[in-house]
Amino acid sequence: AKCNRSQHHDTNIYLISMADHDSTPLVSIQESAQEDDWNLPLDFHMFAQHESHSIYLNSARDFQIECVEALTPLDMMNLSAGIHDATGHCVWMGAFLLISAIENHCLKEVFRRARVIELGCGTGIGGIALLLAGESSAPSFLSFTDADPNALALCKRNCESNLDKCQYQVEEVAWGAPFPPSISPNSFDAVVAADVLYDIGVLSILFTTAKNCLTNVGRFVLVHVPRGK
Repeated sequence: AKCNRSQHHDTNIYLISMADHDSTPLVSIQESAQEDDWNLPLDFHMFAQHESHSIYLNSARDFQIECVEALTPLDMMNLSAGIHDATGHCVWMGAFLLISAIENHCLKEVFRRARVIELGCGTGIGGIALLLAGESSAPSFLSFTDADPNALALCKRNCESNLDKCQYQVEEVAWGAPFPPSISPNSFDAVVAADVLYDIGVLSILFTTAKNCLTNVGRFVLVHVPRGK
């Protein structure tokens, strides 16, 4: 893992990256299981099933999250067809890279007692690990945000299982769109986003949204795992 810091328009940007050449193929489906009874759900929007997994931290107590261990071929077909995006229900390598950085305390100056917003939170694993990191690294408050209402429902369940309600909020935020009333622009000390750039075309809008979240001296931590090209 490699951590680089750069200055851009008075905003400190931290990029944590690790090369990874593995990629998941994406394909499409729109068929129904009505003709044959295979005991499969007729709604293929969430074909893969949530399972409970333990996340082990060195500096704090372990915690449990619900997630989808891997996307099924039907999930990948739905994703390619634009029917449903199940990627936010999985835990990707970037989340573990973020947790490793938290465990090694290389980001404690960024997050300690800070108001933090996570963009593209998915299952919530990264933000939950942050809030459980202990006094040396933990934020004072964290806003979990995602554009997928189904992923947010999963994130909310995981937060309720592991966190005190006063520590967080879960809100729907689409990059480039106006913030909901509960999210005040330019009010956060730090933005974090982990493994959200599988479509490089969203890079510009991601940076714009992050900038609109931050105070003038805010910091943006982007955890990125390169894939394919």
